[in-house]
Amino acid sequence: MVRATRGGRDRRGAGPRGIGRSGADGAIPHAEARVTPGVGELRHRLVLEVATEVSDGAGEATRSWTPVASLFARVEPRGRRERVEDGRNVGLVTHRVTVRRHGNVARGTRFVEGARRLRVLAVEDLDPQRRFLACLCEEEQE
Repeated sequence: MVRATRGGRDRRGAGPRGIGRSGADGAIPHAEARVTPGVGELRHRLVLEVATEVSDGAGEATRSWTPVASLFARVEPRGRRERVEDGRNVGLVTHRVTVRRHGNVARGTRFVEGARRLRVLAVEDLDPQRRFLACLCEEEQE
């Protein structure tokens, strides 16, 4: 004798025909719903650089970048747009960079990966334990 399931649900109450009970409504969560990165998602090795300004003695300041740390990160493109600067179109690409917490990651710093430079515009905590940071970055065009 085979016993039929009640209401199309399996024994664990997971939902119709074994679909997981991921959300309150039984919906399968979107990939962005996960807050912290999973194992192996921090694949890009980025160098964190901090700007230092040195006076040249003539009233001007020279900005140089000093490497502070090497971090593994997840880099996700977020958006693209164009603007006109000095009569020419300039493309802007924004990214979301996720890294493990580091004390020097702040607005005004930048991440470098080869010839690519990502300027940090904003930083937010990803989880209550403050283990990961999400940074909104803009790719610098030269």
